[in-house]
Amino acid sequence: MINTDSAEFCPECGEQSLKKIGDINSTRLFICLDCFSEQHEFIGFDSCEHEYDEKSGSKCINCGEEE
Repeated sequence: MINTDSAEFCPECGEQSLKKIGDINSTRLFICLDCFSEQHEFIGFDSCEHEYDEKSGSKCINCGEEE
């Protein structure tokens, strides 16, 4: 049985069955227990040593913050 108090709504099927799987680096992973789709959420960095390259321009390649 799914604990619906802590479950989120799945954007794919609309059911309240999205459960947190865990965190990997700066990403939080979820899976829907009904349609088995995977979702992810960027949770950010505590402190970022900003890095830039030609491709990203004025956005940090680690956190995406503008220069």
